Amino acid sequence: MALMRWTSIFISVTFVAVLLGFGATIHDRFAYPRLNVILLTVESLRAERFSPELAPNFFKAAQQASTFQQHRSIASWTAPNIIALLTGLSPFEQGVHARGQTISHRWEIPLGTLTDHGMEIGSVQAFAKSENFENLGMRVVNGETVEGWIARRTLRKEPFFFWHHYLGTHLPYNPSDAYLSPNFLMPKANSAALDRIEALRRLPAIRAGTVNFESQDKPHIDALYDGGIREFDAWFDSFWQFFQEAGLRENTLLIVTADHGEELLERGNVGHASTTRAGTLFEESVRIPLFVWWPQPLGIKPNAKISRPTDHLDIMPTIFDVLGLSPKSPFSGNSLSGASADRDWYALTSRGGFSEEDPNKIRRFIAAVVVDRWKLIVDTDIRKVVRTRLYDLEEDPAEQKDLSRARRDIIQKLLPRLLSRLDTFVLPSGGTGETQTNPMASNDGSAPRWVFPAQSKAVSWDSLKGRALLEWSGNPSSSYILEYTAGSGALAVSGQIVVSGTKKDFGEFSRQYWNTWIVPYEVVTLRVRTESNAAWSPTLTLSLTE
Repeated sequence: MALMRWTSIFISVTFVAVLLGFGATIHDRFAYPRLNVILLTVESLRAERFSPELAPNFFKAAQQASTFQQHRSIASWTAPNIIALLTGLSPFEQGVHARGQTISHRWEIPLGTLTDHGMEIGSVQAFAKSENFENLGMRVVNGETVEGWIARRTLRKEPFFFWHHYLGTHLPYNPSDAYLSPNFLMPKANSAALDRIEALRRLPAIRAGTVNFESQDKPHIDALYDGGIREFDAWFDSFWQFFQEAGLRENTLLIVTADHGEELLERGNVGHASTTRAGTLFEESVRIPLFVWWPQPLGIKPNAKISRPTDHLDIMPTIFDVLGLSPKSPFSGNSLSGASADRDWYALTSRGGFSEEDPNKIRRFIAAVVVDRWKLIVDTDIRKVVRTRLYDLEEDPAEQKDLSRARRDIIQKLLPRLLSRLDTFVLPSGGTGETQTNPMASNDGSAPRWVFPAQSKAVSWDSLKGRALLEWSGNPSSSYILEYTAGSGALAVSGQIVVSGTKKDFGEFSRQYWNTWIVPYEVVTLRVRTESNAAWSPTLTLSLTE
């Protein structure tokens, strides 16, 4: 099936090429001197779980790549890590600590610089249209496949930057049976254990304390998680065949990494900050893979193993270095393309990530620094440190023995470095929780009315035709507050989104995405008003069905 899929794409593209009178071979048509960039991020992928045994196709392709063996994320949920990859900004600078937040317009956007130099910037996922990713310069085109988007730009010889986020390794862990170990069996003899494992296969988030996992669950958790890695490997194998057939191996910088890691019962939970609401910065949550396939004209030796520490802040400097461009503002990271001095690793995460109960009034953060063998983790109330933990990563890589009392000398060395970051880190809405309003917003004194959907009802993927779109009456030049609640119990989430105009287009979703990550929330309620007017629309209640 995979071979048929990418072959059919190239049959279509080749037919167009013939009509347009391009050269004699596919390879010749697609080869051109300007470089492209493809950034593939994989959801919740831990470094030590990602192995040739589980991902043989990937690691065969990786024989042509550089492997960075000491790579870390800089938060324990998706948005701040993706923002770091696409901007070079750390979570101390971003001000993005929960849903509904994005970086300020004041930042110079690296993707904007790439656009200025003639690169097409794009993604094809509705996921990329999240409000967390606004102001990044990313252009999202729904309705295209990964291969289709890339093939069209390649055919037109347009240099491009393309980002895709593979979501299949996120909770729920429910890989197709073909990717589970032949020996995998559900715990049918124990109904309580069966309920726990079925929760893993059904729920997109498992809040800490809502499922009381036991040590006997560990093999089942690992088997389901590993099945997701095998399924990603099959997806990547198809992509890799396409990548080579298109001639992109010669002129494209391909970077594959993860957004963050995943806790698999090491601390009693399964997931990461935005699924457990009990985020950590332990190694299982931040140690992730990084592989780089360099464009062949660079002449960098393939299959290199690099042991120096790296993190997500190094990705955008690498892209600019390979493209021969200078950023408008200096990056804090280093290019991966050559030798560079080691630097300290810093991380910051809100405990609940996307699932913080009140995104504009977050007080509890976790920060960390790694210097040489030592790792300091602090819990904070805003900027006030309320707890410290110290680990020797060489002697205790699983971070089981807190040395903060025994090694006060190391604490005194590392804590000031972390405090200097905490003194200036950016809080959402200035940390006040006050809604930021647009003084130019129109106030016509009336509440909006729902246009689409016009009334409360049950909605399915088929009824929406795969596209999540909301529309209401009002002034298209005004800004609006869209308030939502969704789910219940462990899946309960609520918040507000600022929308310019009278439509909010969440983009197109695949049926699998809808059934896996939308339907489990069961019911969503919505209301909307202008930023300057307290009159809310009627409440819209949508029941989510397959």
